[in-house]
Amino acid sequence: MTAAAASKLDTEKLRKAHRLMTGGATDGERSAATEGARRLARAAGMTLEDALSSLDSRPAPPRPKTLFEEMQDAFEAASPGHKAERAAWDAERQQKREKLRREALDEFGSEDAIWAETASERALRKALEPLADWGTIANTGRRYIKGYAGWTVGPPPQQLMEALVKACPFPADVVGLWREYRAWDRLYEIREAFEQHHSQAEHVQARVAALEHMLDTLSDWTPEGFAARLEWLKFRTETDRSHDVDDDLAMIATMQRDFAMLRAMFMSKGAQAGASPEAVQTGHRTTAEKRADVLSILDTHPDLSDREIARRVGVSPSTVGTLRRKAS
Repeated sequence: MTAAAASKLDTEKLRKAHRLMTGGATDGERSAATEGARRLARAAGMTLEDALSSLDSRPAPPRPKTLFEEMQDAFEAASPGHKAERAAWDAERQQKREKLRREALDEFGSEDAIWAETASERALRKALEPLADWGTIANTGRRYIKGYAGWTVGPPPQQLMEALVKACPFPADVVGLWREYRAWDRLYEIREAFEQHHSQAEHVQARVAALEHMLDTLSDWTPEGFAARLEWLKFRTETDRSHDVDDDLAMIATMQRDFAMLRAMFMSKGAQAGASPEAVQTGHRTTAEKRADVLSILDTHPDLSDREIARRVGVSPSTVGTLRRKAS
């Protein structure tokens, strides 16, 4: 290696590439960094080995502090011990990420399988593509999807909801909605463990936004529905998911309606029919009480299917169908 060659070497870029070569989160990231380092060495007329060995003899130039580092210094000055607490938090978070990566590889078999498009993702992408609103990155001219049918955040509009249903019908109750939501969140969490700052595809974000809205507003007065909705409320509180006052009020209103219906089913109607206190408490209802429950639901929620009403009340779908025809 000549002095002239060494002088042409961009050591700062090479140091950055070397850090990614040895500490990159994925095989792809490490491979790309290695190829980048090889190009830097070739441009200086050196082999990669010679270029890397030259780093050992050159002290790294002082690097100006980032805004984040300056903020950490300020926090440390105001509250001594802050940096140590932050370092411990970062270390714990990294351990969790590494544990999740190991578990995910055991579950999926390979990193490629983790990133492979799922059947649901493919169905959503194809169904929503005709509604895509396109944007363009100014400096590259590259196009990207910025939303669908005017939607970017919040509850999807009707046209988008219809496309989402066409791709993958939504579960009929809160339990099913919560199960699907957790599956999407789990996939995101796994992928984010391999690629920090990973974000879901726009079509997946639309699906998740619809699930969030339905978890807030879909009526489900079954005990299982209440339990699932409380789990959802706990989750969004613990993860600090952004919700405005209107979202909270919508959920409160839904739960108030559901509780009123649940109370009416298990108490008011039982008392009116002369049921014993034990029957009211345990929810054991007579045929007449169940019939009254079906008629009440048909009156307040005529859009529900016979099967769904039957599931909630504890009768057969044919019974609901018969009562629906008589009531119409």
